Amino acid sequence: MSNVNRSVAYFVSGAVAAGLLAASAAAQVFPTGANTGYNFIPFGANQTDTMHQVFLSSLFGGSPVRISEVAYASNPGRIGQQVDLDVTIRMGYTNRAPGGLSSNLPDNPVGAMTQVYTVTNRLHTNASTGPDDFDLVFVLSTPFDYNPAQNNLLIEFEVTSRLVNGDCSISTNNAGTESSRAWTSTRFAPGADSTAARTRFVLGPVVGIQIALQGSCPGTMRLSWSGAPAGRPAGIAIAGGTGNFVIPGGPCAGTQTGLNNTLSLLTPPGVFNTGPNGSGSFSGNAGPNACRRFLQMFVVGQGAPPCGASNVIQIQ
Repeated sequence: MSNVNRSVAYFVSGAVAAGLLAASAAAQVFPTGANTGYNFIPFGANQTDTMHQVFLSSLFGGSPVRISEVAYASNPGRIGQQVDLDVTIRMGYTNRAPGGLSSNLPDNPVGAMTQVYTVTNRLHTNASTGPDDFDLVFVLSTPFDYNPAQNNLLIEFEVTSRLVNGDCSISTNNAGTESSRAWTSTRFAPGADSTAARTRFVLGPVVGIQIALQGSCPGTMRLSWSGAPAGRPAGIAIAGGTGNFVIPGGPCAGTQTGLNNTLSLLTPPGVFNTGPNGSGSFSGNAGPNACRRFLQMFVVGQGAPPCGASNVIQIQ
């Protein structure tokens, strides 16, 4: 990896440790408010929907978490009814607050969305006995590592639903302070409101190397890492986009990245040590040319093939 111009981003040495991860997986329902009604978006019968839902980052605490499952509570008044679902779920980030999503859905994400689940012809039979009986469960094929320090969480549902012998509405909360939604639909007019689908998340510790950014670009920012092998040489790569570029030479030759072929080494810090606990940070000024570029950390040796790779984050 070659050096990148120092005007792209500049980080000077720091020593602030990243936060500790949760010890085990646990289920939590967001928004935290009680059921206030039921709604057919996005799972109602005989409709095709794309729904965006934003969740306030502070709901998830200050440390990265791994989302492995989401679930929804069907309307118990329709118990036994069935729909046939094609569902694709994506997760990512948004700088829009609850109540502030756009009905022009492409305006909502910040950076790329990650596909975490897809299934066709899933038969859902409503078995819910109440608004806290989350019977419609999606175990993510690709768990999503969410970093609350980076922005609010955005979930995208693309759903085609066919009638079998009923309809499907799910528990909602209409407070709009912690979560809200926007949608396009063949059954309902496109829109955005303060209603949120009450979502049960299964959250656990993030496994592997994680990096995070705090601050705004351009300006002073702090890049932190955690979960790295202790006392190993490492570097931060920067690129103009995401991809699957394979590093061709050097100590990380053969390592597949999450960046495209514009990848280069961020200097300073250049090559540095991961520290005695595998965590640490650098702080400094990110110039205008750094904004909206992508970062990924690579650690040489110890369980790496040949270098361990972190998550990919965008400078915002």
